[in-house]
Amino acid sequence: MPRQVLICDDEETLTWSLARSLSRDREVFDVTTVNDGDTALAVLEEQSFDVVVLDIRMPGISGLDVLLRIKERWPSTRVIMMT
Repeated sequence: MPRQVLICDDEETLTWSLARSLSRDREVFDVTTVNDGDTALAVLEEQSFDVVVLDIRMPGISGLDVLLRIKERWPSTRVIMMT
């Protein structure tokens, strides 16, 4: 069963590039992408993820604020922060 990965970054080119790289091995990773923190939190309410890749700076809710909410609500979810 592939690992569920959520990528959240407001730079669509970077999000697309990361998703494309991980999706090359579909048996290992199932990738979902979003472009803002609010949408990331909404998607997390609907689906569980093994890892979330978060940009620190995003418009609206920041990646750090999303990280705090993830750790409160889904403490076993691993998070990778990037700038």
